[in-house]
Amino acid sequence: MIVITGAGGFIGSFLVDYFLQNNYYVRGLYHKNLAKKSNANFEAFQFNLSSEINLEHFENADYVIHCAWEAFNEKESSNENNFKGTIKLRDYCREINIKKFVFLSSMSAHENSLSNYGKTKYILESQFENHNELIIKPGLVLGYGGLFSKIDFYIEEHSIIPLIDGGHQTLQTLLIHDLAKAIHIGFEKDLKGTLLLSEIEPIEIRSLYKTLAEIHQKKIILINLPFPIVKLAFKLIQIFHIPFNLSIENLLGLKQLRSFDVRTDLKAFGFMPNNYLESINILKANEPVKKH
Repeated sequence: MIVITGAGGFIGSFLVDYFLQNNYYVRGLYHKNLAKKSNANFEAFQFNLSSEINLEHFENADYVIHCAWEAFNEKESSNENNFKGTIKLRDYCREINIKKFVFLSSMSAHENSLSNYGKTKYILESQFENHNELIIKPGLVLGYGGLFSKIDFYIEEHSIIPLIDGGHQTLQTLLIHDLAKAIHIGFEKDLKGTLLLSEIEPIEIRSLYKTLAEIHQKKIILINLPFPIVKLAFKLIQIFHIPFNLSIENLLGLKQLRSFDVRTDLKAFGFMPNNYLESINILKANEPVKKH
């Protein structure tokens, strides 16, 4: 049986469906809006990182996948809730001898991270040393949600695309199906430690934008802007509550993108993830009908 925190999120909801399809009993923990599924192998409970752990949520659990994460909010204790809530969950899973605890971090979590998301996840990674736990650091996850979908939507709807410092930052991507497959392999092979997971070859963010524009059959104009100007624009958007699907946290993450040599870590998983072109083609071929 698998417990998935953050089951209502982009990645968590995909993992719920993936493991149900692979005949696991799944218990989804949701911050709000409990999912309803006509599957006898599924249960849903409410869960909050800042609350006390409900023992019922983890009864008879073999595996825990920790996806829950509070979005950064300057007026709330999101960083503290994310850190303390994750440590509390880690300690409890150790106490009840969970077979495998999987913590989803990110390639955007590194020593030079600018975003609160990247900084906090990077600090948390060091809290899982020397135990039978698996920390997966995926590249930019490609699927029907998350930052990738925000970028894709923006390019579909706009013709002028700002580039931070020329858009030469490099990144590596990961199809969400490959992430689910890797976690499954982690259970079966009893993988542990911190492992990077993405396509091998990095791409520049400007190349990703151009690819998405071609798929949408759009002509776009890429405008090179210094980071301080873009950051100021995002702050004004935030101050005046202007509707916009990208946040300052997203901006800081894009600013400090970097690539990694993932070849050694991919050997542990035993498969080669799709590259970004293959991943985008898979997603576009199976894209849900958009509701207008």
